[in-house]
Order: sequence, then C-alpha cells, then structure tokens
Amino acid sequence: MSPEATELLSIDDTLRYALYGVSVVLGIDMRASEIERLYAASASGNSTAQSYEFHRSPRVLVTGRVDEYEPGDVWLSVAARKFDQAELKRLVEAAKHASFGLAAAKRAT
Repeated sequence: MSPEATELLSIDDTLRYALYGVSVVLGIDMRASEIERLYAASASGNSTAQSYEFHRSPRVLVTGRVDEYEPGDVWLSVAARKFDQAELKRLVEAAKHASFGLAAAKRAT
C-alpha cells in the first residue's frame, strides 16, 4: 500500500468536509454508515478506543482511529498513490475554512 497521510481532527463539521474533500480528490465513495457510527459514538460520549474504515479498495484506504484519551478527536489516515501528507493537510485547511463559515451561519440564525 502507498504511504499514509495522517491528521488529527475534531469530530465536527470540519471532519465531514475533509472526508468529502478526500472522496472528491481520490474519486471514491465513503461508507456513510461508518461515518455516522463515528459521529454517534462521539455524540454519546463513548470514551473507548475505536477504529473506523471509511473506504477500502485496491488503490485507496481511508481509516479513522479514536483514542481512549481523546474521544472528541479522530486520527484520519489516507493511503493512496499520489496522495501525500501535504495534500491531506491542504484538504483539512480548506475544510476548516468551510466549517467556520457554516458555524457563523448557524450562529446568525
């Protein structure tokens, strides 16, 4: 498998945007049920360590890991050819900006 790019993200709208960005850049579909399982565990306050597999194919692997001591954060990992740490970091930064705008819009309503 290709080298792995990894970023620590809060389990919030930024993560949703980052996952969407990864899916668009790599042309893959994510497992919505696995994403929702992550958010449900976070919302319930589940503090046990968990692993998630958002996508697996011969060319791409997208996973998440929540550590027991950081239940509100997930280590997002992407392994794919021509996808490196800089690419993931760029997507995460864009996701942070997109979710910031969403948060401001929610506060205004």
